Amino acid sequence: MANNKKDVVDDGLEEIYIPRSGTGEEEQLVIGINGVNTVIPKGIRVRVKPEVAEEVRRSQAAKDLMYRRKEEMIRQAQENSK
Repeated sequence: MANNKKDVVDDGLEEIYIPRSGTGEEEQLVIGINGVNTVIPKGIRVRVKPEVAEEVRRSQAAKDLMYRRKEEMIRQAQENSK
């Protein structure tokens, strides 16, 4: 019987996934660290160096925080206009 499990490779890389973009947005994400650019296609799982994965997570966290603050400001403006 064939083993359908993928072998786990300890190559020091981390798997990340970036969802596909909407219309008019880039189809890949470029991460530059210390003069080395990494192009990450959106919509597929890729394996990258840990520092690249960390930067993707940091960037997403910053974007999430920005949207939360924006939503809070809109909510406050709506409450103040009543």
